Formats: sequence, structure tokens, C-alpha cells
Amino acid sequence: MLKRGRAAGDDMTLSDLRRYLDLSNVAAFLRVIRERESSQDDSAYTVLNGGAHFFSFAEHPYKGQRTPPGKAAGAYQFIASTWGDVEQQYGLPDFSPASQDAGAVARLIYRGALDDVMAGRFEAAVAKCRHEWTSLPGAAESSGTWTMAKALAVYRQRGGRTED
Repeated sequence: MLKRGRAAGDDMTLSDLRRYLDLSNVAAFLRVIRERESSQDDSAYTVLNGGAHFFSFAEHPYKGQRTPPGKAAGAYQFIASTWGDVEQQYGLPDFSPASQDAGAVARLIYRGALDDVMAGRFEAAVAKCRHEWTSLPGAAESSGTWTMAKALAVYRQRGGRTED
């Protein structure tokens, strides 16, 4: 069982994070996050909050800046300070799509949701991740039209399986 909080994942490596991406439930859950945070196509990895795009994957576009509200970037809409923590802890080399995906897995670990995702406990995982990705169903910025049933449909369409 993984523990929650900053110490969770301390023994994990970047290679470990990348291995989780090969699991269908993890890949499907990340697609649920992208459904409302960015998009399902490759442009998701270059999107800035608000719809503009950045053009270099060398580093987070707001690296070194105090990130004001709404200044997030990438497929999972990382703010610079969160990305900096993940980048430092796991040695992420850049802000490439592969690094963003690994970073999202790191945040699942941080939120104590990875075990739930892997086991197919979809609603439990969503509940644990609502503070990380506020567009998830039931979260602060989620529209009433983005329901748990719709999110679950995306999850299943992308190959995710639930425990039942």
C-alpha cells in the first residue's frame, strides 16, 4: 500500500513512474484527467491555461516564476511549483510529453490514489485527486455537466477497468 503525502514515492525512481504508464488503468485514468484539463490529442502537452500554447519542452514554461492563479501548463495543467517538486524528486529531464505523463503518475502517488487506480477503484481515485485536478467530477472547478458517469465512460473507453 502506498502512503499519502510528500514522503509517498520517495523510494520510486523515474523508471518506476514510467513503468506504471504501461498499465491500462493508469493510462486510462490519465486520459480522464486530460479530458477536462487539456485535450485528448497531442496538442494537450503544449497547452497553457486559457488555450494558448508554448513551443519548447526544455522546461516548464513558468519555471522560476511565482505562479499566479491560472498559470498552469501541459496535458495535466501543472503549476510551476508543483512541477518543480516533481522534477526535483524524480529527476525529470524536461517538460516533454513523457515527463508530463510520469509527473502525473507522481501526483497520483502523492495523492494516495495510485493503488486505487491500479485496482479499478475509479470513484475512490477521483475523490483523492480532486484537489490536484480541480476539473475532475465533484471538484471545485468541475462543471455540473462533467459527471462521474461521463468520466467513467471516458475511463472505460480508454481501456480502464473497474473492480466490479
